[in-house]
Amino acid sequence: MKKYCFNDDQNSECTSYGGMYQWGEAMQYSAGEGARGICPVGWHIPGYAEWVSAWNVGSLGFNIIPFGYLNSSGSFTSAEPDGDTWLSSNGPNSYDSFLPMDNPVSDHFHYDQTYSFSVRCVMD
Repeated sequence: MKKYCFNDDQNSECTSYGGMYQWGEAMQYSAGEGARGICPVGWHIPGYAEWVSAWNVGSLGFNIIPFGYLNSSGSFTSAEPDGDTWLSSNGPNSYDSFLPMDNPVSDHFHYDQTYSFSVRCVMD
């Protein structure tokens, strides 16, 4: 599985911030809302509707460490103080959830599947 780390530092950056994955790797080449993807057994990558619902009621139950992403041209971009994570909803471009840390509203965008974002798993 190909994992990208900020500044290509597999040790300290991946330990601190976690990895970033292209859509196919994150989803383990399976499609569908709530797919397990790279999440451990009993967990899944949330779809758009699940994410919005959980975000709006504050029930996600995890802290986000904001960091950047890898764009489709291979350049790392720092997104601090915000974060981005893949959602399992699929289309011509895949959903990313943009998480503004200073605002209680989560925005959602479509990105080409060659971008690399973090993955947040939620319990089944």
